[in-house]
Amino acid sequence: MLFFSAARKAAIVSLVLTASMAASSSGMAADGKTSKEMVTTFYKMVFEAHRVKEAFDLYVGPTYKQHNPRVPDGAAASIKFLGDRFETNPQATNKIIRTLADGDLVAVHVHSTLNPDDRGRAIVDIFRVVNDKIVEHWDVIQPVPEETANSNGCSRAGCFYNRPVSGFTYLSHRERSNRGAIRVRG
Repeated sequence: MLFFSAARKAAIVSLVLTASMAASSSGMAADGKTSKEMVTTFYKMVFEAHRVKEAFDLYVGPTYKQHNPRVPDGAAASIKFLGDRFETNPQATNKIIRTLADGDLVAVHVHSTLNPDDRGRAIVDIFRVVNDKIVEHWDVIQPVPEETANSNGCSRAGCFYNRPVSGFTYLSHRERSNRGAIRVRG
């Protein structure tokens, strides 16, 4: 058993608190995951695996503030809302296009569909993370239109893949249709 003087104990506690605060302010969770990685894991568990309650139990704090006007505050309300959504639409999924982090905020840009035939919606979900837990949520939702007023592409998945992502440029919907397959050009 180790014995430390009061001064040494105070120094150790100070170092631990400083390291903890530095990790928290840098977006690093206690388990070594960044807030961005944690939110991505949570999001995939909810929207790809449909393990809603498990994801909320693991990653959402005891106080959960909701800014979507159709869902009340609290994890239980979101669990019910999403559980009902997946029960009605078992093929529903949100494909993550990109994830961004800034301080205690993590934004997830996704293409959401109810089934394979659904044109879907472009969604940006924004989460606030405090002490390694998601405590607040905002979202911005836009239907994917059939036609757009510009040539930037927003049909089906075109509005998501026509810009460079991680060093790749994805072919537009029109280019994919003309070639009959999705190909990546670098």
